[in-house]
Amino acid sequence: MANWLQRRKKTFNQRRVYCNNGRAPFFNLVVDFLPIKKDETIIDIGSGDGEFVRRLDIANKYPNCYLLDSNSDTVGELKQKYKNVTQYKIPETLMFEDRSVSLIHCSHVIEHLYFEQFYSFLYEIDRVLKNDGILVISAPLISSNFYHDLSHVRPYYPETILKYLSFKSSNYSNKKISNKYSVEKLIYRYHKKDYMEEGLGCEHFFLDILIHSCKHLLTIFGISNYIKNGFTLILKKNVI
Repeated sequence: MANWLQRRKKTFNQRRVYCNNGRAPFFNLVVDFLPIKKDETIIDIGSGDGEFVRRLDIANKYPNCYLLDSNSDTVGELKQKYKNVTQYKIPETLMFEDRSVSLIHCSHVIEHLYFEQFYSFLYEIDRVLKNDGILVISAPLISSNFYHDLSHVRPYYPETILKYLSFKSSNYSNKKISNKYSVEKLIYRYHKKDYMEEGLGCEHFFLDILIHSCKHLLTIFGISNYIKNGFTLILKKNVI
């Protein structure tokens, strides 16, 4: 009973914190995994406006912090604020030596990739990441508004990533990239769905009214349906 209550409390607290469309709570997850040595190399792929680097003050703490983005206008704006900024389009070769990078952060990028691009990107990440290095990937999951962004190709789930970097399975459509990675943290983002939006109904009118009234009561008492609509996966590349 005590273990069940602890699990429920953990889930409850995670829903409260991570039922959030902002990226800040997920950026903060990385704090505990930043390199101890300040001369280590950190890459932020798909930097956008640089919020990840700015929020954790990474560029000031780590001189070898690199911001990569595919948008030339974004790159131009970032260069006015940061030293190491490069235009990079996945799945081009990353401009780093083998096993030279301590932490790679990639937020809301992979959903814009076709499978062949994503596979090549994972391969490239594995090439440059050090043993004991950290990989952080955040991405949306399928939801009612996933394809509202026309540049979204498909959702990728944590299990998809782990299949090519960690799971010991032999059923792959492509060659396994690595089996060195272990999960340090997996946190889901939640969307609070109002019961009145859609869902239960009945073909009989009076029963439908009763169901609708019950859903209305649930809404009044703040009871919602929490849907997982994104995640942050933190992996460690282990020495085997």
